[in-house]
Amino acid sequence: RVVNPASRRVLEKCAFQWCGAGLCRVKALAASVPVDRFLLDRRTWVSLRAWAASALPHGMRAH
Repeated sequence: RVVNPASRRVLEKCAFQWCGAGLCRVKALAASVPVDRFLLDRRTWVSLRAWAASALPHGMRAH
């Protein structure tokens, strides 16, 4: 569960997609807490990297 809606918007703007909710064990709390799960598939990630690289001036591109 997203307690901070602004954080969820940041994830979504970065191309992460909500893929469900679940529980995650937290040792420090000795309990399970509800979480939202987000996914960034490799094809989307590669596409975004290529797009970002093409938007940079030639001298600033990573090699």
